[in-house]
Amino acid sequence: RFLLVCWHHIVGGAAMDEIEALQALLGAVQKQETRPRLSERNCRELLIKLLSNGLVTLIVNLDGNEYVTPEHLEKEIRDEIVVNGGRVKITDIQTAVNVDLRHVQDRMDKILSEDSSISMIDGEVLTSEYLDGLAEETNQILQESGSLRLVEVASRFGITTQFLIETLSRRMGSIVQGRMEGGMLYTDTYIERQEACIRGTFSALTRPTTLASLQSIFYFDESLFDQKVESLIKEGRIKGTLSGKGMRAVYTPEIFIRSQLSAAKNFFNQNGYIEYSTAEKMLINNPKSFLSKEFGNLGFALRSCFVSSRLVEQIDSQIDDAVNNSSCIDIQPLLPPFMDSQDIADVIKNCKSIGKTSRIMTESVIVSNKWLDACIEHIRAKATADGDRLHAALKSDLVSPAAAQDDDDDDDGGRGKKKGGKKNVKEVEEEEEDGKKGKGSKRQELKEAAAKQKEKKGKGGGDESSAKKIDKGGKQQQGSSFDYDGETSKFVKDFLKSSSDDHEMDFASEDFIQEVVVSLRSKAKDIYHEIANSLFTSSATKRVKNDELQSKFVLLYQQLSLFRKGISFFSDETAAAMEKYLLKTLCTDIVNLVLESQCKAHGISFSATAEDRQKVTPSLPPTLRGGMQALCDSLSKKSTADFNSNLEKVASELGVECKPLDKNTERSVVFGVRHQWQEQLKDEQNPPLILLLALQIMLLHVHKVAVSAPGKSVAAMLEKLQPSLTQEAAGTLSSFQELVVKILNSDGGDEAAMAEAAALSETVRSLASTKEGLSKACVSSEK
Repeated sequence: RFLLVCWHHIVGGAAMDEIEALQALLGAVQKQETRPRLSERNCRELLIKLLSNGLVTLIVNLDGNEYVTPEHLEKEIRDEIVVNGGRVKITDIQTAVNVDLRHVQDRMDKILSEDSSISMIDGEVLTSEYLDGLAEETNQILQESGSLRLVEVASRFGITTQFLIETLSRRMGSIVQGRMEGGMLYTDTYIERQEACIRGTFSALTRPTTLASLQSIFYFDESLFDQKVESLIKEGRIKGTLSGKGMRAVYTPEIFIRSQLSAAKNFFNQNGYIEYSTAEKMLINNPKSFLSKEFGNLGFALRSCFVSSRLVEQIDSQIDDAVNNSSCIDIQPLLPPFMDSQDIADVIKNCKSIGKTSRIMTESVIVSNKWLDACIEHIRAKATADGDRLHAALKSDLVSPAAAQDDDDDDDGGRGKKKGGKKNVKEVEEEEEDGKKGKGSKRQELKEAAAKQKEKKGKGGGDESSAKKIDKGGKQQQGSSFDYDGETSKFVKDFLKSSSDDHEMDFASEDFIQEVVVSLRSKAKDIYHEIANSLFTSSATKRVKNDELQSKFVLLYQQLSLFRKGISFFSDETAAAMEKYLLKTLCTDIVNLVLESQCKAHGISFSATAEDRQKVTPSLPPTLRGGMQALCDSLSKKSTADFNSNLEKVASELGVECKPLDKNTERSVVFGVRHQWQEQLKDEQNPPLILLLALQIMLLHVHKVAVSAPGKSVAAMLEKLQPSLTQEAAGTLSSFQELVVKILNSDGGDEAAMAEAAALSETVRSLASTKEGLSKACVSSEK
């Protein structure tokens, strides 16, 4: 009690009140009834019994000292997830709650089925709050860098890339502000900046460039680069094309394509072709395909270039001119120098002018068949002129017809030719067909023949070759020294020199000459034998003079000599016109007279026309054929000098005498010409012819000059006569000339001029038709 009093004094009154309350509570507890208590062992046995009877559901911990209900375990799991920030491994939860992992997994499955905000990935539990935080953190990093690799983000947060893509995809636009493309995250600003840089860079390009080189220079986002380039091209925001895939792709600007095509077109239009190597220098890939696509309708592709149809048409036109003019042309100088034989052959295939009337030689020379015919006629003429030498050289080959038949059969492999070495119709057609082809085995034969000819020339002939006689192929057969091909080659060269200009001889190489020789070999050999046989059979036959031909020929020849002498009286221009007129009239009559007599003698029909003259001349005897051909050709010349020379040669061959004019003969011819003109003047009613005849007669009377003049020479003749005419006669002729000019200019439509000319014709006719009229009209005459 003392202690209590002391304590009371120490703690105070308030504390004592509390103590008293506690004493009262203790007393109440002591008054309650006491119950029996269970031991720990009993409690454990009791719980086991309840569990075995299924009366309670409890989960024992790993220590076996504690039991928890499933609901409490679930609560502890949820609390553990929250404690770990919304992401925890299930094994860590099992360690924290200290129960078997199976019970944790079962309760976790229940939680996942009931709560969609919680998910489990690869043994980890993640809540939606955690994933929202992950997305927010990702978005913060994205906004700072502009682009993120999803692989790096997934590695950063320790989750799979696929789960990250699914997580971020559901939050794109809400939490994550950007775009997800090809395993990358981009902000809109970053993409727009990349597009602007790409668009600016590509707009500045002027030549093809690889994407890899641009990326290495400008450090574009590699994962975004090629995709954006393709999309910008499709949208038309950059002009160009992309070939290839990925970073190996090549971008070609449209401006480069246009300039490239423009350069190719300009070169093609200016030159008519474009070489593939030139196109490659313009950076054109696969130039043959490119040019065929761009210029397909303007030309065609060759092995080394693309050539325009216009160039081929020009070449075809020149070939056509050469063929029509019975000539030959080498097209190689007309083509680009880099073209090889294959290109030339392809060009020739596209030339429409090459057909049955021409053939190809030495790969690029186009030869008209008419040119070859002219060449063979030249050979005939030269061989005819050199007939005596041929006869002597081929005397050993000139045998009886039967022997000639046997030789020809042997030479031709038993094909059986006709007498004189001539072939039957089928063989000739076959050879001509082979010659027209100009290729294949025939081409090989021509090349081999040319090579052998060169080899023989290099060796100087050799004893072995001289011991052989020429067979069908042009080689020498045993027992003959005559070189048929060599003889033909000499004549061909002579023909080229005589018929071609200097510039046309450029292509006349030895190979070309040999091809011509081979193509003419059969015909030339027949000509040699024909001429030699003709001389052989006709050497004992003498020419028989034709009295009728002699008399007519001499009269015309003397008139020709008289008129040629009179032409020298005039100036060069007037004389040239009179020469041409003389060739068309009197000279043509002489040629027709000779041809008519010869055709009649040999049973050949002749109608005295220019076409008939060219047609019948080759049918004349070999000794006369060349001279007559030259005589006919001289009719187209400008001077009568060549005609007169050729006429004398033909006359000599015919045995007709060309008597020159002496004084007595000339007087007789002048008398006959004057009488003929005066008789013609009396009956003539045409004013132009009346004037022409009157002037010719007066010129003969005054100046003793006889001319056969055309109408265009009237003014020159009147000028020569003016000093020697009376004033009245000069006035009459001048007036009559003016009327004639009016009539000719009006083509006979000026009736007044016709009437005046008719009235004045009698006066003009009276001045020249009689000796008295001439004496009155002329003041004096030259002696």
